[in-house]
Amino acid sequence: MKKYIWHFVLLVLFSISAISSDFDLAIRNIKLANSYRESGDYNNAIKYLNIAHKQLDKKSGWEAKYWSYAADEYLGFVYRDMKMQDEAKKYFSRALLGYKALVKQKDGSPIPVENLLAESEKISSIIAGLGNSKSNSKILNFDKMKLKSLPNDINSDVENLSMADNKFKEFPAFNDSFNKLTHLNLSSNRIVALDMRIATLKNLVWLNLSNNRIKKIEQGIEMLSKLEVLDLSNNKLKEAIEMIPKTILSKILIYCLYYYIPYISI
Repeated sequence: MKKYIWHFVLLVLFSISAISSDFDLAIRNIKLANSYRESGDYNNAIKYLNIAHKQLDKKSGWEAKYWSYAADEYLGFVYRDMKMQDEAKKYFSRALLGYKALVKQKDGSPIPVENLLAESEKISSIIAGLGNSKSNSKILNFDKMKLKSLPNDINSDVENLSMADNKFKEFPAFNDSFNKLTHLNLSSNRIVALDMRIATLKNLVWLNLSNNRIKKIEQGIEMLSKLEVLDLSNNKLKEAIEMIPKTILSKILIYCLYYYIPYISI
């Protein structure tokens, strides 16, 4: 009898260990999938996110649900990068609903509620920027999303746009349809110069380019006749004011020293 009890105990312990291993492996697969996404290997990204989903299905509890919704969010990013809007919206929406449901739970969540609310707000902004059906938001935030170029199909009617703390090396390639954009935050990127790309944003009133790597200001900025505030602090400019055309210099408030302007909300 003792022999059977011992075997039963070992079986239970083995099952618990297997479930725990599946959970840890699922988290590693989600992180691995995101690495594949960042390198442009979308097939492997989708593959490992789906594997993670199957591994998480074997485990219940708040934390397992959280990582399952995180996998949905990452799938949304993959499909967004692949320019598959409908799929991206589907997974982002699923993650958003999941995060909001977790906020309402009262079973000792290990993730701070504030983090979930912030994540939900970020996803809401992403969904708003995908496609025309949900692109009515006048204020969009794409901070800390590792962007290297302007998001595909971003709402061109946006008035206040923040893309701070990303990986832009050049000023984003806005087209002429962004004629309602008045406030733009591109702080904490890797932009090295201002060129003619900026000239398309003729209605800009406020532009934050602080904490970049800007060394020179080329042609284009003189076209921003409505610009009132320009933050160039913490860049690599030695003679910033001399580089700005006199025709616009008298009209704007320019910050070139160690000064930070907070993001303005309309």
